[in-house]
Amino acid sequence: MLYNKLKNTEISLFRFFEFFGILKKSNFKIFEFFPILNFNMFVKTYENIDSSAINTLKVNKSSVFVTYQSNLDKEYEFQCENTQEFNEKVSNTLKNNESIGKLVNVSIKEGKLVDITK
Repeated sequence: MLYNKLKNTEISLFRFFEFFGILKKSNFKIFEFFPILNFNMFVKTYENIDSSAINTLKVNKSSVFVTYQSNLDKEYEFQCENTQEFNEKVSNTLKNNESIGKLVNVSIKEGKLVDITK
């Protein structure tokens, strides 16, 4: 029950700030101060994942960052068109004790995660 409340709160906050981003793109004069605000500060981080492949996973507004167990010093950035959906899949995968490495790998193969690491 608590998990569902937290999940709904997380999604609501994401949609709230997404709404303001849409208003900003619509050139509302009220939102001229928006360049000052940083909406990328809302990052969902998954650490201490029980995975032999993935060490850390971070999801922000437009990207997913993955640190693999094989190289803890390098973080890979993947572009993701629907980070909210991906975040829900990650949460469900962890909740159901399924393989997070498989989820990331399948998402890459399906083109849902596109490597843009520099």
